[in-house]
Amino acid sequence: MPSRKSLEEKEFGVFDAHLDCMDNFYPPTHEDWLRVLIEKENFDKVLVLGARKIHRIEKEFAKSHSLRVSKEPNLEAIKDFVKNLNDIYVSIDIDFIDSKYAPGTGWPEKDGISPKKAKKLLEFLKKTGKVRGIDLVELSPPRDVNNITNKVAVSLLSDFF
Repeated sequence: MPSRKSLEEKEFGVFDAHLDCMDNFYPPTHEDWLRVLIEKENFDKVLVLGARKIHRIEKEFAKSHSLRVSKEPNLEAIKDFVKNLNDIYVSIDIDFIDSKYAPGTGWPEKDGISPKKAKKLLEFLKKTGKVRGIDLVELSPPRDVNNITNKVAVSLLSDFF
C-alpha cells in the first residue's frame, strides 16, 4: 500500500502489460484496480509502461484522465515522468516482463521486455531517491515453469532492499 505521503501527492508509476482500467467493478478486480485508484484517489500523475493489450474502454478512460501510457517501456519516458516529482509509488505486474521469461502469471503476454532491461529501468528509479513504495503482483506459482517467474520477481525487487 502506498505511504500516506504518496497518496497525498498522487504520483504513481505502473509497469504492466494491461492498462487495468476496465469498468469499475465492485469489488475491484485485477481488471480495474488502476481505474478505481484513479477515480477514488484522484491521482493526477500516472504513467503506465509496457501496456500491450488495451481495450477500447480503457483507451477512452486513459484519454479522459490524462494517463500517460507507453507500450514501449523506455528510460526517457521514466525520466520525463519523474523529473518534477518528489515521491512516487511503483507497481509492477509480472506480465510486464515477456512471457518467455515470466510465464507464471494469470495473464501472460508476449512482446514484453527482458528482465535485464526491466532491472535497468528500476535501477534508474531507485537512483532518483523518489521511490517511496513498490509492489509486484500477479505472480502465479502454479503456472510457473521451473520457478523462473519467481526468480525474476525476486531479482527485480531485491535491488530495492
